[in-house]
Amino acid sequence: MKYVVAYDIRDSKRRVKVFKLLKGYGYNVQKSVFEIFVENNSILKELIDEINNLINLEEDVVYIFPYYDKPITNESYKNFFKREVSF
Repeated sequence: MKYVVAYDIRDSKRRVKVFKLLKGYGYNVQKSVFEIFVENNSILKELIDEINNLINLEEDVVYIFPYYDKPITNESYKNFFKREVSF
């Protein structure tokens, strides 16, 4: 599955370590944004553990979002939430 990883890491040394780690999983699409590919949830869990070992949880932020090939429509949300959703 594809994921988008975005990070804001204060310390340059930690930032470089996370950058190098993520480079092994996918493509750097912007300065602090990667598109990564993981085959299963256990690999994703390992990646999250590795990231958590590299960053300072009080100073740094790393977001991992699933990447959908098709846009999610309001109709999809309406069916899921049983109500209209604004974007």
